[in-house]
Amino acid sequence: MPRWFAYGLLAALLLGALGAPSAVAGEFCDAPVPPIQLESPASAVPSAAAAFAGVWRGVWPIRVNGETLSYCARFYITVVDGHKATVEHCNGSRQEARLKPQCSAFEATIDGDNLSFIDAGGNTVSLTLADVGGMLAEWSSRSSRASTQFVREQ
Repeated sequence: MPRWFAYGLLAALLLGALGAPSAVAGEFCDAPVPPIQLESPASAVPSAAAAFAGVWRGVWPIRVNGETLSYCARFYITVVDGHKATVEHCNGSRQEARLKPQCSAFEATIDGDNLSFIDAGGNTVSLTLADVGGMLAEWSSRSSRASTQFVREQ
């Protein structure tokens, strides 16, 4: 099965399970904008790595009291070279989960079409570029995992 088809199928299943979060992503999102200046990758950066550069938006699923909810998020990615990037992960609020708008900065590693980093809680965040646009975002800890799709912000 082609990778893009698998990602598309996964995204469709997630969208259905979360009550069409892509619609939520287009609505109001109070994720802050970090005080950074995004820079374009240098011309020597391979195109596969350079494709991560920019602002990406989506929604993460979250379990609260046995119910699946979602909250908006954005990735601000600056590609340093073919193997390194800096990522500002900014999330919006979700009162039921006691989430407040915030941004956190991380150093990330690029390996082909995958960018990954360890967040402040020691969880792995993996972003994989899809063949048909967008990227699959996965967050995993020892006890749980969440996946969703992020799209390039215009």
